[in-house]
Amino acid sequence: MPKLKTHKGAKARFHVTGSGKLMRMKRMRAIYVEKNLKK
Repeated sequence: MPKLKTHKGAKARFHVTGSGKLMRMKRMRAIYVEKNLKK
């Protein structure tokens, strides 16, 4: 079975915890968007 590549958008929005759960990173996302808007 081929390895699935991480979707870049999902990688930016989600963070995998030690237990394997996906957490939404609202604060990080806000910072990420701000950096892109300044370009």
